Amino acid sequence: MKDINIIRELFEKLTQQKTKNSFVYLVGMVDISNEDIQWLIQEQYVEVDEAISYLDNKDIIFIKQLTEKGNALFSQLRT
Repeated sequence: MKDINIIRELFEKLTQQKTKNSFVYLVGMVDISNEDIQWLIQEQYVEVDEAISYLDNKDIIFIKQLTEKGNALFSQLRT
């Protein structure tokens, strides 16, 4: 089972970053070795920015935004 608190924190961080910077959608730099992050990517809850990811460190990726599926999950977690 995934750690709901970690996932909720990540979603909150991503949505806060996106509203602060509406032009650039680089909203989160995360460690791919985290199992919860891997799960979010595999289940397509977040969109990874392939153009920027893996440039300097193969363990760090950039999350571009939440997908529709991710937004739905995030709204459920907030209630």
